[in-house]
Amino acid sequence: MVESKCVLEPLWWSTYLMEGMRLVSLYLMLFFGAVIRVVWACLGTFLGNFSNVWKCLSFVLQIVMGSSIVAMFLLQNLASNTVLYCICLARLRMVTGWGYCCSR
Repeated sequence: MVESKCVLEPLWWSTYLMEGMRLVSLYLMLFFGAVIRVVWACLGTFLGNFSNVWKCLSFVLQIVMGSSIVAMFLLQNLASNTVLYCICLARLRMVTGWGYCCSR
């Protein structure tokens, strides 16, 4: 989304939009950050050497599976942020009546 306003006005809009839901967004950020960090840390625990072909293949499998899990959690994070945005926007519209067409 491209903002047509200055730098600070979209930030004020975001704080106004998130009113009452800041704790939820903090929990989402902490949860997904911790889960992705734990999965990413588990990727770095390969204790083998690359002299054996099977150990090298297990390393590749570990990287592919770990990256897939991280990608899944990143998609879940994106979906939860989108739902949070829609909920905040609906709450704002319900409270202020902003954005409804009343010309009919």
